[in-house]
Amino acid sequence: MLAQYDRLEPFLDGPEPVARSVYDFLAKMRPSTSARTRICSPEATAAQLFPTDNPCRTAYSAHILRTHLDDYARLGVADERFILHGARLLTACILDEGRPLDISVLLPVTACLGDFLRERPTELASTSYFVDASQFASRMIGLIQSAMQLTEGSLATALYQVLLQAARVDVSVWQAFIQDERFTDLQATLLLAGDESVSGSVVMAINSFCGEETAPNNAVDKYWRAILASIPQALQKNYATTSFYGIATEMLARNRSLQASEASVRQLITALLDQLRAHVHTESPECSMADEAATGLLRLLAAAVSILKSFKKPLGLMGIATELFERLLFPPTGPPPQPLLHDDTRGLAFDLVKAVCESPTDYHALAQLADVAMRTLPANPDQKFPGYRDWIRPADACAGLSNLGMTCYMNSLLQQLFTNVAFRKFIFDVPIVDAGQQVLLERVQALFMQMQDFPAPFIDTSQLAATLAIQTDSQEDVHGFYATLLTRLEESMPDSKHKLALSRFFTGKFMSQVRGECGHISAQAEPFTDVSITVKNKASLQESLDEFVQGEPMQGANKYRCHSCNPDDGGRLVNAMKRTCLDETPDNLTFCLKRFTFEAMMGMEGKANDRFDFPAEIDMARYQRQHLEHPEAEIQSDVFDLVGVIVHQGSLEFGHYWSYVRLGNAATPATWVYVEDKHVRGCQGVQEVQNQCCGGLLFANGMERSDNAYVLFYRRRAQANLESSLAKQICAPPTVATRLPPRVEAPAALTESNLGQCHWRWRIGHLFGLHFSAFMDWLVVSCPPPDASDASNDSATMYPTMGLVDSLACVAARYLLHLLLTDPEGGKKTPSFIQSLATPMMGAADRALFDAKFMLEVTADADFLAAVWRSAEARYTLGVSNMLESRLARMKEDEDPLYLDTLRSVISAHASQLKNLGVIWDSWHTYFDFVTSIMKTGAAETKLVLDGGYLRCIWDVLYIEIAELEVKKKYTPINAKTKSNANNLNPLFGFLCGVLTEHVSIEDPIANDSPYAEVDGMLRLKRYDVEMLTRLHAVDQILIWLPAYIACLRCPVRHDKEWLDYLPGRLFGLVTERASSELLQDLERTLVARCREEQRKLLPLLSMAYHYCRVRGDAIGDVLKQIGREMQAWSSVHPLEIIHFYSAVGHASRIAAIEGSLDWVLFFLPFKKAAVRRGTVEYLAEHVFVDPRPTAPESVVRMRMSRVLATRFLPHLRNAYHEGQQMHNLPDILAVMKMEARWLSTLHREIQFIMGDDERKRAADLRPGLVVEYDESKSTLNGLRNTLEELKDWEVGAADVTGNSYLTGRIVETSASPEVEAEEEEGESSDLSDEDAEGSYDA
Repeated sequence: MLAQYDRLEPFLDGPEPVARSVYDFLAKMRPSTSARTRICSPEATAAQLFPTDNPCRTAYSAHILRTHLDDYARLGVADERFILHGARLLTACILDEGRPLDISVLLPVTACLGDFLRERPTELASTSYFVDASQFASRMIGLIQSAMQLTEGSLATALYQVLLQAARVDVSVWQAFIQDERFTDLQATLLLAGDESVSGSVVMAINSFCGEETAPNNAVDKYWRAILASIPQALQKNYATTSFYGIATEMLARNRSLQASEASVRQLITALLDQLRAHVHTESPECSMADEAATGLLRLLAAAVSILKSFKKPLGLMGIATELFERLLFPPTGPPPQPLLHDDTRGLAFDLVKAVCESPTDYHALAQLADVAMRTLPANPDQKFPGYRDWIRPADACAGLSNLGMTCYMNSLLQQLFTNVAFRKFIFDVPIVDAGQQVLLERVQALFMQMQDFPAPFIDTSQLAATLAIQTDSQEDVHGFYATLLTRLEESMPDSKHKLALSRFFTGKFMSQVRGECGHISAQAEPFTDVSITVKNKASLQESLDEFVQGEPMQGANKYRCHSCNPDDGGRLVNAMKRTCLDETPDNLTFCLKRFTFEAMMGMEGKANDRFDFPAEIDMARYQRQHLEHPEAEIQSDVFDLVGVIVHQGSLEFGHYWSYVRLGNAATPATWVYVEDKHVRGCQGVQEVQNQCCGGLLFANGMERSDNAYVLFYRRRAQANLESSLAKQICAPPTVATRLPPRVEAPAALTESNLGQCHWRWRIGHLFGLHFSAFMDWLVVSCPPPDASDASNDSATMYPTMGLVDSLACVAARYLLHLLLTDPEGGKKTPSFIQSLATPMMGAADRALFDAKFMLEVTADADFLAAVWRSAEARYTLGVSNMLESRLARMKEDEDPLYLDTLRSVISAHASQLKNLGVIWDSWHTYFDFVTSIMKTGAAETKLVLDGGYLRCIWDVLYIEIAELEVKKKYTPINAKTKSNANNLNPLFGFLCGVLTEHVSIEDPIANDSPYAEVDGMLRLKRYDVEMLTRLHAVDQILIWLPAYIACLRCPVRHDKEWLDYLPGRLFGLVTERASSELLQDLERTLVARCREEQRKLLPLLSMAYHYCRVRGDAIGDVLKQIGREMQAWSSVHPLEIIHFYSAVGHASRIAAIEGSLDWVLFFLPFKKAAVRRGTVEYLAEHVFVDPRPTAPESVVRMRMSRVLATRFLPHLRNAYHEGQQMHNLPDILAVMKMEARWLSTLHREIQFIMGDDERKRAADLRPGLVVEYDESKSTLNGLRNTLEELKDWEVGAADVTGNSYLTGRIVETSASPEVEAEEEEGESSDLSDEDAEGSYDA
């Protein structure tokens, strides 16, 4: 092919098709040497290489030049003469004004010139490529404008990039470019091009050019000025301006000359604000996508304000923040301006408001405006915001309908009727002349209006259902309802003209014909609104229609009597054909599929779920009378498109309906939507509809599916153009507009009634948005101290009696109670807002005023304050409770005169929720913890709480299982949860613990009908309260303290180290502190009996026993011994908890603890679980083998414990040693024996030291029992020494826990006294070998 290259080249001069084919072929090959030599020769001229009349030769020459340049570049060689010559040739070609604008020529030439300009060698730095830079710049501008007029965007961007490349290599080109009067218009044309690929490419080119170090110094400023001058033009475009505003913001940020002039920046901000004021944004409920112009202006303003702040001077933009807030975010209710709707633009507006807000006056006004905005929130604290997704539907989503119970059949049909754009327009345009007679029409108009324009995801249908007298708990057949609804609508039409128009939508005419062999025809017309189609034993809609019009013969006994034959004799019987066909076909054709069957023989009804195909389009001409009477005649097709399907799922007796609808827009392919009551989603075209609705499908388990098409809706294709003309034009980019459901114009009376609700719904959605939440956090935390003029400034005249601090406190209280309370995201937003409340910028005095006003506003809003404690959002309730608690504490600390009144209001609101305990049981902890904390602050606070009626309610709930029937009815939900073991009564016990503070006495209770009062400095409970607190109950024929029994049943225990602080246990201790001797006996009996009889829950009892022991101290011996006897039965279930219990009791009464622990220590020390053995050893080290002083009160019981342990385990160790056993518990037992030997040895030396001197003996006053135990323990010590000596070389493996973990340091610290050590004989200086000691102690 290369050999034939030169023979192919002349064909470039041939006819256009031949030249084009040859060029395309040669452009894919390496050029020949001769072609290169000729075209790249220094003698070649532009006229030779780029003939005006031969575009293919011109493009071919550019291709050769570019290939030759690329080859040089790959070799790393720059031929200066070739580059200069090539650039001038290509420039000459472009400058040739006689050349037609041919993209196939200019595009390769321009691209080639760009490559030559980028390869400029340094040797040519002083050489100009352009003989006349002004001519080149002017020609390039003209070509770019011409390319844009011809919508050749790729050529325009290529030319622009080359123009900037030329400006890089020759500054005179840049000067000529910016001096051209078309410079500004050219930037606007390119940056505001509808084709985003053009504007995006130009933006990249400008950014690259201005970002280079070698860029002209005035490049950024010139571009900025051109862009600034183009903003009015940009504001006239509704979309495709993102690139324009993006480059505008970039140029503003880079403009150093502007940033050096404060006056220029202020002038710019003023101009931009004027443009923002004049701009009418396009964000509306019809299309809420972000307005690009508003977005761009807000970004430019934010950048300009940032530059102004860099001068470190006051902004001086008084009132701008409030103007932006009112105009763009929350305008006053009523007529426009329409607020911004899109989240992005609103976020930018909020950011700008924050940026320009500077003075206390602005903060004051913003606080008031935010308060006004929130006054539109519902006045019912139980009316919760459902979340943005369930509040505002996207502009491209259809509205669902609420199911009132069993109204799915109504909803599915209404969706089909609404989607019919022509029908919707007709319904809107029918006038209401008699409201009393046209109620149904009014309801349908209102419903369709809401479905079209109201932003709710689904619309309430209750009013329409009531007008139609629909029984919402009874399902109807959608086929029958279809006929009923059309009949009722016809009755609601104002005149015959509108009735006729309504009938033409869905009503056609059947023609029933009988044609006799005599030639006579009998015909009868009959109106219809739907065509009943046989499904059973039919494969498709076409097959069923064929049978429908085919007819049936009338022969034999079934002959037809023709009255036209022999009329005088009553007619003549003749053979005939009887059939029904379509005489008049409406534009909207409805087929009802006869899926419900009745077997007369069997007397059974059923549903045919067989597969029945229906087409996406069908030609109904073949089923019409004209064609059937003249089948040989040519007919014009009458095509109908499938536009809707109603699906029935279930059987004849019961079922469910939903719809598939095709949106009537111009999108290709058509948009299908699945609508099932309030649930709406898109579909994957008509194929999904057919696949899901044709029937004959099976579930994955092989069972037959009963969901299939029941009613089919087809529309005449000729109606498509009519629907397009009826649809309202919406301001949106073409790519977005095709996705929007079609809307039609409605009368002003309908739109105005709907508009106010739309604005309100959007406003509510925005109030619950994240941007408003962030704004409120900012408003509170960044508000500066008020200045002296705050009370007299203009903004304060809105509320003359309220200053900045008051306004801020009011809006903060309203936001906390009215908005966050009803916000499903309130739990996430509350912590940051409460943190903002805790850290405002104002001074101490203003802060105190703010706190007082805030609490006043909170307590004044009693309904919402009370609702705080029935909120389903636990984090919100906890956060507000903690905040109120801290602020009340601060008021008390500051001796605020309003403290008690404020506290009374808070407690009143809190106590009002006692009647809702069954509803808020999930948040009982937070609810009762709040007032429990309040009671801890003093007697006055406790009295206020008790006056709220909490105790009476708590007694009822606590003892509900044995309460009277009236009480159980009063607390029905709680009673039900109690029966199902779902109640946790720990919070109630926590409250009772809070009641029994040091301010409260249960002695000498007051009368039940008397108010709570202080007597002798103590708050006295009522007689009923004391009776309930000390109430006994017979369980297993033993009277026990009832709260303990209830606690074991209804108060779960946390299985962690905090279980000893179990709330019922704490109450047990508090009651023990205040108990009479008789009550103490009851409490002791309760502990012992429950430990003996309890089958499942030990920990509650251990906690109660611990708190009892903690209070009673050394008087617990007998009780603890009785409890200890029952511990072995629980040892396999709660061994660690038992150890923990005795260890805790040991701090209250060590003697009793040691005496009571003997049984379980013997069981736990050889226990299988290492953690149990470790805990046992640690217990012994902490409480038993410690403090070896003879005078220690526990010495006797410790020696007794040591004797029992040695008797039990020394034989065990010796047997294991001799038999060579390696059991897991041996190291721990051996470690205890060594610990015991060391402790006992030290104790003996101390006793011997005392006994050896009468004076010391008298001073020590040893207990009698100690001497006896000392004598008996001598054999124990000898046994220990002998056994340990025997076992000193025994390798039993490492203990599960080292000696360090056994708290042996305590033993070392309490070793023998210095006097004993001094008098100790040398032979007795060590009872254990060094090896033994190291085995037990930390050296």
